[in-house]
Amino acid sequence: MINDKNKDCCRLLKCGGCRWLWLVAGVVGVLIVAIAATSDLPWKSVYEVRYEFRVRNFRKNVEGHECALRNMDVIGSYGLCRYMETLPVDEGLTRKLEYDNTERITLCVRGADSAAVADYAAGLYEQAFDTLQRFGDTLFTRVAEVLREEEREVALVAIEIDLASHTKYMDLLNGAELPQAHRTPSRAAVLLWSLVAGLLFAVAVCVLKGRRKSDEGC
Repeated sequence: MINDKNKDCCRLLKCGGCRWLWLVAGVVGVLIVAIAATSDLPWKSVYEVRYEFRVRNFRKNVEGHECALRNMDVIGSYGLCRYMETLPVDEGLTRKLEYDNTERITLCVRGADSAAVADYAAGLYEQAFDTLQRFGDTLFTRVAEVLREEEREVALVAIEIDLASHTKYMDLLNGAELPQAHRTPSRAAVLLWSLVAGLLFAVAVCVLKGRRKSDEGC
Protein backbone atom coordinates (compact mmCIF):
# COMPACT_ATOMS: atom_id res chain seq x y z
CA MET A 1 0.00 0.00 0.00
CA ILE A 2 2.79 2.42 0.91
CA ASN A 3 4.54 1.77 -2.39
CA ASP A 4 1.33 2.40 -4.28
CA LYS A 5 0.86 5.74 -2.50
CA ASN A 6 4.43 6.76 -3.28
CA LYS A 7 3.92 5.89 -6.92
CA ASP A 8 0.72 7.96 -7.02
CA CYS A 9 2.50 10.93 -5.46
CA CYS A 10 5.32 10.69 -7.99
CA ARG A 11 2.83 10.62 -10.83
CA LEU A 12 1.05 13.69 -9.49
CA LEU A 13 4.32 15.59 -9.08
CA LYS A 14 5.39 14.61 -12.56
CA CYS A 15 2.08 15.74 -14.06
CA GLY A 16 2.21 18.99 -12.08
CA GLY A 17 5.75 19.66 -13.27
CA CYS A 18 4.74 19.12 -16.88
CA ARG A 19 1.84 21.54 -16.48
CA TRP A 20 4.06 24.22 -15.02
CA LEU A 21 6.54 23.66 -17.83
CA TRP A 22 3.84 24.17 -20.44
CA LEU A 23 2.60 27.24 -18.59
CA VAL A 24 5.99 28.92 -18.40
CA ALA A 25 6.94 27.95 -21.97
CA GLY A 26 3.68 29.32 -23.36
CA VAL A 27 3.96 32.65 -21.57
CA VAL A 28 7.64 33.11 -22.44
CA GLY A 29 7.04 32.18 -26.08
CA VAL A 30 4.19 34.66 -26.52
CA LEU A 31 6.16 37.38 -24.73
CA ILE A 32 9.21 36.91 -26.99
CA VAL A 33 7.06 37.15 -30.11
CA ALA A 34 5.30 40.25 -28.76
CA ILE A 35 8.60 41.97 -27.91
CA ALA A 36 9.93 41.33 -31.43
CA ALA A 37 6.69 42.39 -33.13
CA THR A 38 6.37 45.65 -31.18
CA SER A 39 9.99 46.80 -31.50
CA ASP A 40 8.90 49.78 -33.63
CA LEU A 41 6.17 50.94 -31.23
CA PRO A 42 6.74 53.70 -28.64
CA TRP A 43 6.27 52.77 -24.97
CA LYS A 44 3.72 55.58 -24.64
CA SER A 45 0.97 56.13 -27.23
CA VAL A 46 1.67 59.09 -29.57
CA TYR A 47 0.34 60.48 -32.85
CA GLU A 48 1.83 59.18 -36.09
CA VAL A 49 1.73 59.99 -39.81
CA ARG A 50 3.27 57.78 -42.49
CA TYR A 51 4.03 58.75 -46.08
CA GLU A 52 4.95 55.95 -48.49
CA PHE A 53 6.24 56.98 -51.91
CA ARG A 54 8.57 56.02 -54.73
CA VAL A 55 10.71 58.09 -57.11
CA ARG A 56 10.30 57.68 -60.85
CA ASN A 57 13.12 55.83 -62.59
CA PHE A 58 14.60 58.60 -64.74
CA ARG A 59 16.77 56.23 -66.74
CA LYS A 60 13.92 53.96 -67.81
CA ASN A 61 12.26 54.29 -71.22
CA VAL A 62 14.14 57.48 -72.17
CA GLU A 63 15.61 57.10 -75.63
CA GLY A 64 18.91 58.87 -76.04
CA HIS A 65 19.42 59.38 -72.31
CA GLU A 66 22.95 57.94 -72.41
CA CYS A 67 24.35 61.11 -73.91
CA ALA A 68 22.07 63.47 -72.02
CA LEU A 69 22.80 61.98 -68.62
CA ARG A 70 26.50 61.41 -69.15
CA ASN A 71 27.59 64.36 -66.98
CA MET A 72 24.54 64.59 -64.72
CA ASP A 73 23.76 62.93 -61.41
CA VAL A 74 20.36 61.27 -61.43
CA ILE A 75 18.34 61.26 -58.20
CA GLY A 76 16.69 57.98 -57.26
CA SER A 77 14.65 56.87 -54.24
CA TYR A 78 17.81 56.17 -52.25
CA GLY A 79 19.31 59.60 -53.02
CA LEU A 80 16.06 61.38 -52.11
CA CYS A 81 15.86 59.44 -48.85
CA ARG A 82 19.41 60.48 -47.93
CA TYR A 83 18.59 64.10 -48.82
CA MET A 84 15.50 64.11 -46.60
CA GLU A 85 17.57 62.82 -43.68
CA THR A 86 19.62 66.03 -43.80
CA LEU A 87 16.55 68.25 -43.29
CA PRO A 88 15.79 69.58 -39.79
CA VAL A 89 13.25 67.99 -37.42
CA ASP A 90 10.80 70.17 -35.49
CA GLU A 91 11.16 70.20 -31.72
CA GLY A 92 9.03 67.62 -29.93
CA LEU A 93 8.80 65.35 -32.98
CA THR A 94 10.66 62.22 -34.07
CA ARG A 95 11.27 61.32 -37.71
CA LYS A 96 12.22 58.01 -39.28
CA LEU A 97 13.01 57.34 -42.94
CA GLU A 98 13.25 53.84 -44.40
CA TYR A 99 14.25 52.65 -47.86
CA ASP A 100 13.45 49.09 -48.96
CA ASN A 101 14.41 46.76 -51.82
CA THR A 102 11.46 47.91 -53.95
CA GLU A 103 12.85 51.48 -53.80
CA ARG A 104 9.92 52.57 -51.65
CA ILE A 105 10.56 55.34 -49.13
CA THR A 106 8.60 55.38 -45.87
CA LEU A 107 8.50 58.59 -43.86
CA CYS A 108 7.23 58.16 -40.30
CA VAL A 109 6.70 61.19 -38.03
CA ARG A 110 5.59 60.88 -34.39
CA GLY A 111 4.77 63.31 -31.62
CA ALA A 112 2.32 64.25 -28.86
CA ASP A 113 0.50 66.93 -30.92
CA SER A 114 -1.54 65.58 -33.84
CA ALA A 115 -1.58 68.89 -35.75
CA ALA A 116 2.18 69.38 -35.40
CA VAL A 117 2.82 65.83 -36.59
CA ALA A 118 0.54 66.15 -39.62
CA ASP A 119 1.83 69.61 -40.60
CA TYR A 120 5.51 68.69 -40.33
CA ALA A 121 5.10 65.42 -42.28
CA ALA A 122 3.10 67.15 -45.02
CA GLY A 123 5.64 69.98 -45.23
CA LEU A 124 8.58 67.59 -45.44
CA TYR A 125 6.89 65.54 -48.15
CA GLU A 126 6.05 68.68 -50.16
CA GLN A 127 9.63 69.90 -49.86
CA ALA A 128 10.94 66.58 -51.18
CA PHE A 129 8.28 66.60 -53.93
CA ASP A 130 9.16 70.13 -55.08
CA THR A 131 12.88 69.36 -55.03
CA LEU A 132 12.37 66.30 -57.20
CA GLN A 133 10.04 68.16 -59.59
CA ARG A 134 12.65 70.85 -60.19
CA PHE A 135 15.33 68.22 -60.72
CA GLY A 136 13.13 66.20 -63.10
CA ASP A 137 12.18 69.22 -65.20
CA THR A 138 15.81 70.28 -65.44
CA LEU A 139 16.88 66.79 -66.38
CA PHE A 140 14.31 66.30 -69.11
CA THR A 141 14.91 69.77 -70.50
CA ARG A 142 18.49 68.67 -71.03
CA VAL A 143 17.35 65.37 -72.56
CA ALA A 144 15.03 67.30 -74.91
CA GLU A 145 17.92 69.48 -76.05
CA VAL A 146 19.99 66.40 -76.89
CA LEU A 147 17.13 64.74 -78.75
CA ARG A 148 16.46 67.95 -80.67
CA GLU A 149 20.10 68.19 -81.73
CA GLU A 150 20.03 64.54 -82.86
CA GLU A 151 16.64 65.04 -84.59
CA ARG A 152 14.95 62.21 -82.72
CA GLU A 153 11.49 63.67 -83.16
CA VAL A 154 9.42 60.74 -81.80
CA ALA A 155 11.28 60.58 -78.50
CA LEU A 156 11.40 64.38 -78.33
CA VAL A 157 7.61 64.64 -78.54
CA ALA A 158 7.21 62.27 -75.58
CA ILE A 159 9.67 64.27 -73.46
CA GLU A 160 8.03 67.59 -74.34
CA ILE A 161 4.61 66.22 -73.42
CA ASP A 162 5.97 65.24 -70.02
CA LEU A 163 7.41 68.71 -69.50
CA ALA A 164 4.29 70.53 -70.68
CA SER A 165 1.94 68.41 -68.55
CA HIS A 166 4.16 68.72 -65.47
CA THR A 167 4.39 64.97 -65.02
CA LYS A 168 4.91 63.93 -61.42
CA TYR A 169 8.27 62.34 -60.72
CA MET A 170 7.25 60.94 -57.33
CA ASP A 171 4.34 58.54 -56.70
CA LEU A 172 2.52 58.68 -53.36
CA LEU A 173 1.48 55.13 -52.50
CA ASN A 174 -0.82 55.66 -49.49
CA GLY A 175 -2.58 58.91 -50.32
CA ALA A 176 -5.96 57.61 -49.09
CA GLU A 177 -4.64 57.49 -45.50
CA LEU A 178 -3.38 61.08 -45.43
CA PRO A 179 -3.05 63.70 -44.04
CA GLN A 180 -4.66 62.70 -40.72
CA ALA A 181 -2.48 61.61 -37.82
CA HIS A 182 -3.56 58.56 -35.85
CA ARG A 183 -2.74 57.22 -32.41
CA THR A 184 -0.16 54.45 -32.16
CA PRO A 185 -0.71 51.57 -29.75
CA SER A 186 1.29 51.73 -26.54
CA ARG A 187 4.02 49.09 -26.54
CA ALA A 188 3.61 48.58 -22.79
CA ALA A 189 -0.12 47.93 -23.22
CA VAL A 190 0.44 45.54 -26.13
CA LEU A 191 3.03 43.56 -24.16
CA LEU A 192 0.73 43.42 -21.13
CA TRP A 193 -2.20 42.12 -23.16
CA SER A 194 0.08 39.66 -24.94
CA LEU A 195 1.27 38.40 -21.57
CA VAL A 196 -2.30 37.95 -20.38
CA ALA A 197 -3.27 36.20 -23.62
CA GLY A 198 -0.23 33.93 -23.40
CA LEU A 199 -1.02 33.09 -19.79
CA LEU A 200 -4.65 32.25 -20.58
CA PHE A 201 -3.61 30.14 -23.54
CA ALA A 202 -1.02 28.26 -21.50
CA VAL A 203 -3.52 27.65 -18.67
CA ALA A 204 -6.06 26.33 -21.18
CA VAL A 205 -3.45 23.95 -22.64
CA CYS A 206 -2.44 22.76 -19.17
CA VAL A 207 -6.06 22.15 -18.15
CA LEU A 208 -6.77 20.17 -21.30
CA LYS A 209 -3.59 18.11 -20.95
CA GLY A 210 -4.37 17.56 -17.25
CA ARG A 211 -7.85 16.26 -18.02
CA ARG A 212 -6.55 13.97 -20.72
CA LYS A 213 -3.86 12.52 -18.44
CA SER A 214 -6.40 12.13 -15.62
CA ASP A 215 -8.61 10.13 -17.94
CA GLU A 216 -5.60 8.01 -18.84
CA GLY A 217 -4.59 7.58 -15.22
CA CYS A 218 -1.80 10.22 -15.49
